[in-house]
Amino acid sequence: MKNLKKVVLTSLLVIGVSSSIGSPVLAYSNSIGNKVSSSPIMVSKIDVNDIKNVMVGKKIILKDGGVLTRISEKEYLRRKAKELGVPFEYVYKMKHSNNAYINVSDTGREEYYDYEKVFTYSKNSDFKARMEATLTLYVNGSFREFTKVDSLTSRRDSGLYENEWIQTASFHDIYPDRVKLNTQGYFSVTVSKSFGESIDLPGFSVDGSTGINMIYLSDTMKMRAVLDQPDINRY
Repeated sequence: MKNLKKVVLTSLLVIGVSSSIGSPVLAYSNSIGNKVSSSPIMVSKIDVNDIKNVMVGKKIILKDGGVLTRISEKEYLRRKAKELGVPFEYVYKMKHSNNAYINVSDTGREEYYDYEKVFTYSKNSDFKARMEATLTLYVNGSFREFTKVDSLTSRRDSGLYENEWIQTASFHDIYPDRVKLNTQGYFSVTVSKSFGESIDLPGFSVDGSTGINMIYLSDTMKMRAVLDQPDINRY
C-alpha cells in the first residue's frame, strides 16, 4: 500500500498539480467578456484572462475550428483513477491532501478543459481526423495560466468505405510564448473487390489484398495546433 501511495502521489504531482515556478501560459488576444450563457462562445483567439465564470460543459469555439470545453474536477479525476487503476476516492484524497500541493498556494486551484480540433486530409477532403487533449488551467486570484497538457491523442472523424485512423506519433511542447500540440498518422481503407480490382481513391495507394478485399493507405497526415501565449505575468 505504501508503494501504491507513492505511485499515485507521484503521478498526481506530475499530471495534476501546477507548480508555482513561472510556467508558460496559453493566451490569446481577443476578449470574450465575463457573460455566461447557454450558447457556445465564439472567439478568434483566446486569452486566459477571459476564461472566467465558464461553467462546466461550456464550449469556447475558436475561429480555426478548435474547441475548448470545461470539464469538472470530478470528471478529470475519474479519468485519472481509471488510468492509474485505483479507486476514485483514493485519487481525490491524494489530490486534495496537503502533501499533493507542494509549491502551490492554498488559494490556488485548477480548472480543466478538453480541447479538440478536426483536420481534413489535404489529398482527399472526404477523410478527416480529430485531435484531442485535456488542458489544466491554474488559477490564483486574478492570475491564471494553462500549465499542462494531458491525454493528447487523435482518432478517426469521417471517411469513405470501411476505414480506420492509425496514429503513429503524439507529442506536445510548452514554450514561454506558445504551446504546440502535434499528432500524426494515416488512414487505412478496406474496399471489397466487388467494386472492381481497383478504385480511384485520391491520396491513397494500394497496400495489398486480403483475398476478397483491397487495402489502401493514405500518406502520413500531420496535425498541429499552435496556441500562442503572451506572458500574462506582465499584466
